[in-house]
Amino acid sequence: MKKNKMKFILCIMTMCFCITYTNVCYAAGKYTVYSDKTKTYKGVKTALKSIGKVVSNKAKTVGKYPTRKGVILVTSTGKIANVVGHSAIIYSKGYIIESVEKGVVVSRNNWKSTKKNMAAVTVRKTTINQDSKVSDWCKKQKGKKYNYNYYSINSKGSYYCSQLIWAGYKNLYNINLNTKYYDVGSKKAIGPYEFVSKTSSVVYPIYMKNWNR
Repeated sequence: MKKNKMKFILCIMTMCFCITYTNVCYAAGKYTVYSDKTKTYKGVKTALKSIGKVVSNKAKTVGKYPTRKGVILVTSTGKIANVVGHSAIIYSKGYIIESVEKGVVVSRNNWKSTKKNMAAVTVRKTTINQDSKVSDWCKKQKGKKYNYNYYSINSKGSYYCSQLIWAGYKNLYNINLNTKYYDVGSKKAIGPYEFVSKTSSVVYPIYMKNWNR
């Protein structure tokens, strides 16, 4: 009886840790940064060229800050509720789409100057045209509320930042950007850092500035 009680307590503690997100960290390691896609990129059949390496938690910038429509931006700066970090998708040279506390909005594409640390990634399996369509899809969600139920990943009426981008790729191309890092059993959630996680098999970092995860 005591053993079962202890297992139950440990299970609850584990779920609480996963749900809060606040203590999440990835082990420091090397990241390879690649050149961005071109019009000739054909998804997984085409290789991207390595342009350098980054060791997380060491100040360094590799790559050129992207302005291409459909590139995913990630930073550890900022916090909404219990989610540390933030993600957005580029809409144009001047604007991004993101979900913040007031919901899905169009904002200035100024992360290069406003974020102390950040990464930009691109999805392996898509072309630049497909990335562009995902950005368009995200823009169509403008005005929808922020989703505070992080395990309600399939919600269509509200979105948190990384869920919005995940939903775009999942709905349009059935590409799942979830690494299962935050999943608890059948409950699914996706955090911003999963787009840059070394365990992800579907993204290429194309720009890193003082990356610290």
